[in-house]
Amino acid sequence: MATGTRGSRGHGWLTNYRAGKGGRHLQGKYFEKRYDDSLQRIAELNDHVFALNKTLGTDLPTEVYFEFWSEPLGWKEPKRVVIELASAALPKTCLNFVKLCGMKQETGEHDENEDGFDLGYKSTLVHKIEKNVGIMMGDVHFTHGKSGSCHPSVATHPPHGYNFKDEGFILSHGSGIPGIVTMSNSGVDRNDSRFMITTNGLANQLDGYHVAFGRVKPPVGNEIDSEGMVVLNELCGVFTKRGVPAIDITVVDCGIVK
Repeated sequence: MATGTRGSRGHGWLTNYRAGKGGRHLQGKYFEKRYDDSLQRIAELNDHVFALNKTLGTDLPTEVYFEFWSEPLGWKEPKRVVIELASAALPKTCLNFVKLCGMKQETGEHDENEDGFDLGYKSTLVHKIEKNVGIMMGDVHFTHGKSGSCHPSVATHPPHGYNFKDEGFILSHGSGIPGIVTMSNSGVDRNDSRFMITTNGLANQLDGYHVAFGRVKPPVGNEIDSEGMVVLNELCGVFTKRGVPAIDITVVDCGIVK
């Protein structure tokens, strides 16, 4: 391994990893972006993006839910996380997410046309937990997190199959508030079904690299954390080996909030 002031392989990714910014795939362009705006200002800008659902209106759903289950955690029933979507600002990304919430997971090959596409988030697993960054899930093919397919209605087929282009980087991961829902990707303009929910409100190294499109529904009234963030914080306590959970955490149900 190379040594020197710039770090391993000249990018300093190992130093960033030890600082809790996740692996190389979560470090964006290998530098920490710095903002002149305060955290409060960034949070307000995020709020404005979600407020477009009301000011502009949208035909897409604006809230979906995920129900998680893991027997080793001793839960008596599945735990629900409600996600608010920026559907008016990022319709294509949110459409893909909503479509996949309404389908069940199947392993193996799928049909090339929309009518035969039956992959979805239901029955999928949480495949990685970067405790200082976020919880990753959404592999609709297998359980290892190395594969994914977007819904055919949003897909750009060539040259990489079922994925679609980056729609926009208008939501920040660095507002100081965790729970941002963002696409995982295999490179520029290669979004599929995989996504991540941040557990660190200062994950601004993801900005400009991962398309954020939603957030865990904020707390109501005097609540410190929403019910969803309580669930996610509990999942962050699961023992992992190189980020892979030692137990199965399954999405037993998901869909649109009526």
